[in-house]
Amino acid sequence: METEEIIEVKMSVLSRIKGIFTNPILVFEDIKKNPDILKPAIILMGIFIGTYLIQLSVIRELIIEQLKTSMEANTSFQITESYLKKVIISGLFAGTIFFALVPIIKGMIVHGVSLINNGKGKLKATISVFVYSYFIVALGQIILAILKMITGNAYLTLSPAVFFSLKSNELLLSLLSYFDIFVVIYLVVTIIGIKIIQELTTSKAVIAVLIPSGIYMLLITVPILLGLN
Repeated sequence: METEEIIEVKMSVLSRIKGIFTNPILVFEDIKKNPDILKPAIILMGIFIGTYLIQLSVIRELIIEQLKTSMEANTSFQITESYLKKVIISGLFAGTIFFALVPIIKGMIVHGVSLINNGKGKLKATISVFVYSYFIVALGQIILAILKMITGNAYLTLSPAVFFSLKSNELLLSLLSYFDIFVVIYLVVTIIGIKIIQELTTSKAVIAVLIPSGIYMLLITVPILLGLN
């Protein structure tokens, strides 16, 4: 009886975040019974704001570099401190929203694919799996932000793209950049979560989770290929 009572106790948000790194299966079993989205999503937004501020000096230099490129095409364009602040604040606002929305949108897509494959999970639980698993990506972003601050390298990455120069093939760099080590771990963990929540076979869970990644690949490769032609 005592064991059953312990299992029925709902994990806190912080316990789930910690569990994603230590015991994701236990977290997903708990999410299946008590899914939540808002609180972890807000924490993710807070993490993004923190990482943005950590590497603010690097981001500032990158924005200036990009604006200078725009000046070459439009000589009447001038970089002012007020305009620069607006771009930085806009980037912070858009990035914060985007960081929380990505796992939610992926969860919705994966839920639809899972239903086609006779999945039995609820939409909220599926999204919750992605939101909590995204803390793995968030950890990677924290580490990357610190490294960028230390090195001053805005193009630093934790993906295989780090082994190639900026002058390498743009398509290759774009594809390799996606396979950040923390993103790969995140994908593996979400596959486990979808398998549990949707009660799918491993192969069906893999297909469901990787479809959004495939869509993303198309979105980044098609424009580059069109630009080459």
